[in-house]
Amino acid sequence: MTLLAMGNYSLAATTFYVLFGIVLAGALIRRNPLDVTVLTMACLPAMMLLRDFFFYSSVEALLGLAVGIWAFYGQEDFKWLFSSRVVQGLMAFVTIYWLVSFARTGDYSENLRAFELAFSAMGIRLLSRHRNYLATALCGIAISGFSIGLALAGQGDRLGMVRNDDTRLGNPVTFGVPMALILILCLAERGRWMKLDISAFRRFSITAVAGIFLLLSTSRGSWSVAVACIITMLFFAPRKLEIIRLLVIGTVAVAIWAHFSDTSTLEKYIYKTFYSEEEWSSVNARVAQWESFPVAFADAPIIGFGPGSGKQVSRQYSGHNLIWHSLYMQIGIECGSFGLVLLALFLGSLLYNGFRHLRIQGEIAPLLGVIGFMAIAVSIPAVDGVCGLLLGFSLVGGNASRFRVVRTVMTRTVPARALKAMDA
Repeated sequence: MTLLAMGNYSLAATTFYVLFGIVLAGALIRRNPLDVTVLTMACLPAMMLLRDFFFYSSVEALLGLAVGIWAFYGQEDFKWLFSSRVVQGLMAFVTIYWLVSFARTGDYSENLRAFELAFSAMGIRLLSRHRNYLATALCGIAISGFSIGLALAGQGDRLGMVRNDDTRLGNPVTFGVPMALILILCLAERGRWMKLDISAFRRFSITAVAGIFLLLSTSRGSWSVAVACIITMLFFAPRKLEIIRLLVIGTVAVAIWAHFSDTSTLEKYIYKTFYSEEEWSSVNARVAQWESFPVAFADAPIIGFGPGSGKQVSRQYSGHNLIWHSLYMQIGIECGSFGLVLLALFLGSLLYNGFRHLRIQGEIAPLLGVIGFMAIAVSIPAVDGVCGLLLGFSLVGGNASRFRVVRTVMTRTVPARALKAMDA
């Protein structure tokens, strides 16, 4: 991150991946799938940021390794992972979706990031059986995100991204989503998922830093994740007053920070979001796609135009050579009503499991995972590793394994004559 702050992006990427590879090799030699998965998930924000200066598909490969190693050295957990019909359905759809995309386009990278989403989500679900390791991975994500924020501060008008004539680095969403995740996990269950419930000061400090970095990312999709999850907590969380108190303190802290800092960039994107006529006109690619989606969908309503056709269809109907800026539009265009029904069933089952987990275990984080994923899927395709973190928490719903220890009392039958003898 020091090299990143100095502007040596290529050298920073090489250094990071070399050091990551050395530590990963040590974990592989120890044959410890927990270490491999924790390391990979903790470094995910940095991998997402630096992938353009290394091997772009390295993220899919490393996340796949983090899940695949369980098949050899953690078979019990691996079998448990795929005992879930939701996970089975997710993996089956992703595999078929990518194979058809590859067959139609001849480009192996087309929709390959769907595996990135699936492997990231499955990594979180695997770690959910080992809460201390999951907390370590989440703290690692926070450290990665905070170090990226500090390194890129002042290098662009949107934190988490650098764009100039010579360099294109990062994306506000891939920085903002992890910050939104850390923020809501600090609020949910008093930060228990990150082992922050034992220190109120530590929890508040991390909440404040994550909130400020989330604002500075100017990622409106990430903002929507935080807002949707906070509203959900205010309706369904067991300790609403504590959440409200922390939000009030955080709001005051941000207001004080904004009073003494330059917030022109933040004000610019708030204005663009709520007041700019140009932002809400068809000049904007997102608006143009939403306007053209009904017409495009009506031309292939049953099975869509086929996996891998999204960018081509967008160019034809909206005039923008871009993937569709929403998971719902992307699936609707490429897979039609059939794909949208499958997506609705998938998200519906996650919502059911989230509410069930909340009722049985009293934990709202799995429900927040699916709510956050549904929110981010409105503004971006949400098919990447950081969105997989949200999806992974939704897959925790319904998993009560190793959360409690059920103690049983051994009983035996005593003959009636023995009872009479005891009474005598």
